[in-house]
Amino acid sequence: MSKRARQWNIRVVALLLAAAIALGLSACTRGGSDKVEPTTTATTTGTTTTATTTETTATTTEKIITNKPTRTTATPIVDVKKKKLSVLIIGNSHSIDAFWLLYQAYMDQYSDTDLCVGIYHYNGGSIDEHLAFLKDNTAAIRYYKNTSGWWNIKYDVTPESVLTDQPWDVIMMQPAKEDLADPNLNHDGRYALAEAVDRYVKNPHEFVWHVSWPSPNDEMFFSPDYVRQPPVGYKDKLTRLYGFNPVNQFSVMTGATKKWVLTDPLYSRAVCSGTSIMQAHLTQGIPQAELWRDYTHLSDYGRLMAAYALVAQLTGKPIKSVGIDAIPVKWRHKQNKAQGVQTITPAMKKVMIKAVNHSLSDPWSIPPQTGVTTTTTTATVTTTATTTTQTTDTTTTTTDTTTETVSTEDTTVTTEDTTTVPTEPTE
Repeated sequence: MSKRARQWNIRVVALLLAAAIALGLSACTRGGSDKVEPTTTATTTGTTTTATTTETTATTTEKIITNKPTRTTATPIVDVKKKKLSVLIIGNSHSIDAFWLLYQAYMDQYSDTDLCVGIYHYNGGSIDEHLAFLKDNTAAIRYYKNTSGWWNIKYDVTPESVLTDQPWDVIMMQPAKEDLADPNLNHDGRYALAEAVDRYVKNPHEFVWHVSWPSPNDEMFFSPDYVRQPPVGYKDKLTRLYGFNPVNQFSVMTGATKKWVLTDPLYSRAVCSGTSIMQAHLTQGIPQAELWRDYTHLSDYGRLMAAYALVAQLTGKPIKSVGIDAIPVKWRHKQNKAQGVQTITPAMKKVMIKAVNHSLSDPWSIPPQTGVTTTTTTATVTTTATTTTQTTDTTTTTTDTTTETVSTEDTTVTTEDTTTVPTEPTE
């Protein structure tokens, strides 16, 4: 064999060796190992073949959202001197409760404001559901808009039409209870939702996280068995995990917000209207039946209290007085309209002012439980994975006999306004 032929044979052997090594490495990788094997490269110079091995270090990094929005926010709180404000909430039925009387409460405190209040509503809507609608611009949104004291309602509109309808100064996100039951508050969804909103809202705005209120455990809303153990498949994950226990639920809601939202620059602010409701009940002893109307939604009085709480927390200023003396029939929830106008008595105003200002000074703590006497019963709460023993409060209200009795129901029945007004959604 000639010298040139031997050199070609050596080159062929070297190439075959390199190919065999490469196939071996590929097989290791397909086998599912996380280990990164050394890479070997064969080179031939003349008649000599050498192998050079280079070690590669494997590094694992946590998933990072690279498209985190850079947000240009407005003032840290609403500047009441600007005399013009547009506030929108993206959410669900709790958003309707919190915002239903916001226009009235805000104008009661700052009457010279050019105010627009909007509700971007999908019944029971979670972060993921709203995100899906935003991505596809799905015409599934109910849009409530209030610029004069009453609501103009549009049905089955697109997210784009709502978000571009006004130069919104404040956009609130109202999570569903399933979001609040998530250990990290749906981190990826929260960021993706903010990015999706920013595609449409180009003016500077605050993106605000809103925490509402827990479910009550007053047995007037349920049968006793239903209070102690939510039915299998109950949609509200927070209640499935923690039962109809308002203190436990509220602790989870505020605790998760403190851990994940208050430390996150994505949301320029966070507000909690639910603290006022909890303070009125736990500290001042107002019965749950006067603050809630069912297992999750607020009464008309509760709605007014939540609205004033948002005014205080958005402006950063306490409420010194309440100028609303009654809730007219057309402002009331449809199940209460037959009861007529609801008078807001001086005692009820006093309760509201105290509860609202507490929510401003300490929105993220459980209010002192000095107004109620609680007894503890054992409840078995079944989840999909485990069976856990929880404690459920059975609340008995004690009333200070030296104060005026607070009632949220006016016994006087008046004729409803004959003007045609929009109806509220089925909640």
